[in-house]
Amino acid sequence: MSSATVIEINNCNNIDSGRVQIVPKALNIKYGINGTGKSTLAKAVVYAAMDKATNGQQLEKLRPFKAARNTAIAPNVTGIDSFRTVRIFNEAYMDDFVFKADELVEGSFDIFVRDQSYESGITEIETLVSHTKEILAKDEEVQLLLNDLRKLSESFGKQVNSGIHGASRLAKAFKSGNKVANVPQELEIYTRYLQSESNYKEWSNN
Repeated sequence: MSSATVIEINNCNNIDSGRVQIVPKALNIKYGINGTGKSTLAKAVVYAAMDKATNGQQLEKLRPFKAARNTAIAPNVTGIDSFRTVRIFNEAYMDDFVFKADELVEGSFDIFVRDQSYESGITEIETLVSHTKEILAKDEEVQLLLNDLRKLSESFGKQVNSGIHGASRLAKAFKSGNKVANVPQELEIYTRYLQSESNYKEWSNN
């Protein structure tokens, strides 16, 4: 981690003179009771960085009330020479990153879920799934069943709103009617279908 940078802040809102340490390229957390100047410190650093990059006058927003007409007193921040951009976790940050239309927090999955235990769990699951696939691929009975189901599915042809597609293998097989004359007792309830002149249509209408 980079070493801390000492930043001096002068004449910003209620802060006459202050010093704060910030570690570049890291999350810096400052805490304290209300009214002690936490927001002012953060804004001072951000505004100073913005002014340096754009040659602007953002830091003037923090001019203390007592110096409203005293040009000899001006907001000043030193020690940010190596800073290019700074972000504050405030309302603006919430609007930019948290309240997204597609997800609660930008990169929320990586922030809240993806950790070492998650990665370990995913790796374990992938290993088990891969092992299961290998076992099933080598099982002749499973492959035979899959092949039969595939052929059965193909025999129905294209999907239609009702019944079986007329150009399907199943429809063509039954198209000229079935030659069954003696229907087994166990299948008597299907007699009309089995002895119809156009079996697949009979089936489609029932």
